[in-house]
Amino acid sequence: MIHEILPHKLSNEFRVQDPKPTDFLIRYNGSKTLLKKNDEDYAIPQIGEILAIEGKTLADFEGHYLFSIDDTAFFLDDSLAGKTDSAASAAPEGFEFMGNRTFRGMNPVERMGGATAAHIAHWESLNKFCGKCGNVTIRGDHERSIICPKCGNVVYPRISPVVIVAVRNGDKLLMA
Repeated sequence: MIHEILPHKLSNEFRVQDPKPTDFLIRYNGSKTLLKKNDEDYAIPQIGEILAIEGKTLADFEGHYLFSIDDTAFFLDDSLAGKTDSAASAAPEGFEFMGNRTFRGMNPVERMGGATAAHIAHWESLNKFCGKCGNVTIRGDHERSIICPKCGNVVYPRISPVVIVAVRNGDKLLMA
């Protein structure tokens, strides 16, 4: 939950930003996220460590900014685009593709950031083609959106707000 990251600050406005080696990398393969195995726990990998394993530098990074928590940004890896399922699910040694429930056991920043990033990655993966005309879509360049260059259809992430309320009258609780 968002309130659980206090005193940290979530900045989820759209912007274009260059990555730092210490920023988090979300490599999403359609249903699972690449995580670093630490004994019995998992952690979200940093961009620098994945690039080092692959023999690449920041100049080779293929990805885009999602949001920041405090001064640490979360980036979505675009390097798997167009890869086969087997190539997309290959994990470097010491890493595993894990389901999103794994984020629940992480510290508040990684829990909130990982779950939010995986949600955005899933939304992007579901909108690779236009729902109106079937054309290949592109990411918006001035807001978080998916745009069809052929028919102009624009798709935004779905926001599903939830409120939980307890209606009490003294020691009685309304159950509905």
